[in-house]
Amino acid sequence: MTGVALLNSDSVSREDINIGDALLCKFVLDFESLYTLCNMSFNIHLLRHLARCVLETGTLSISSCFWFEHLNGKLMSLAHGTRHAGLQIAKTLGHLTELPEKIVRLPPGPTKQFCEQLTSKFKRLKVNECIGPKMFSVGNYSRDKNVPSELVFSRLGKIICFM
Repeated sequence: MTGVALLNSDSVSREDINIGDALLCKFVLDFESLYTLCNMSFNIHLLRHLARCVLETGTLSISSCFWFEHLNGKLMSLAHGTRHAGLQIAKTLGHLTELPEKIVRLPPGPTKQFCEQLTSKFKRLKVNECIGPKMFSVGNYSRDKNVPSELVFSRLGKIICFM
């Protein structure tokens, strides 16, 4: 959807906001004929407010929950059953955070390769910096030194707490 893509860019001009708003307005107006009324939800109405939100708070890329949803999917992949999912996630995450230290000490061979493959899908979750006791920001971003850290982290929506 081009309207959302314009509003989600790293840098958004006033013209981008106007074009994005016009495209989203047309999409909302055409939605019923495209997808039928039974598929219309409150979220479709919320699209009409995105341009104003970008004007008031900045580009969607810094206030989006997409990253949280992505991280929740990663965390849920650590649970392998319906009972005690939180405990399963905590234990598996603990193993995964300790595993790289132990892999380094393994001699080259199939065991080391297997362990490296176990951790490969989680390597993109880079710990960026410590922001408090047992709290770390995760992801790739550059921090403007003139902006207070509380504002940067609350707007980035990229905070995870490791117990």
